[in-house]
Amino acid sequence: EIADWAPDGLSYVVKNNESFEEVLKQHFKGSLQTFIRQLHFYGFRKLDAQNGGWSFVHKNFRKDKPELVSEIRRKTRSESGANGAATQVEVQQLRSQVAKLQGVVEDLRTQLDSVLSVLDT
Repeated sequence: EIADWAPDGLSYVVKNNESFEEVLKQHFKGSLQTFIRQLHFYGFRKLDAQNGGWSFVHKNFRKDKPELVSEIRRKTRSESGANGAATQVEVQQLRSQVAKLQGVVEDLRTQLDSVLSVLDT
């Protein structure tokens, strides 16, 4: 099972990250991070779930209340924060992305050092 509603019907739980990403690629142009960013623009919050998964929650996204979906709206810049400032969620998301990118850069440096040491011999 890739994803399903939480038992209380208040959040949608992604249980298999890799499979979810594969399905997402078939229906959404962009990466998983881009998809999550779009959800944030619509007021969804990403929560870490148990067993390494995660879930999305929104006050108008409920299992047994499909009529509420029409109330989900994209946030305007003024709703995002004063004078277009980033929200706490956006700042946290950016921090997370920076940390991941720093890890990638460090891995690339290590690989480059290995290649250079082989070439020097």
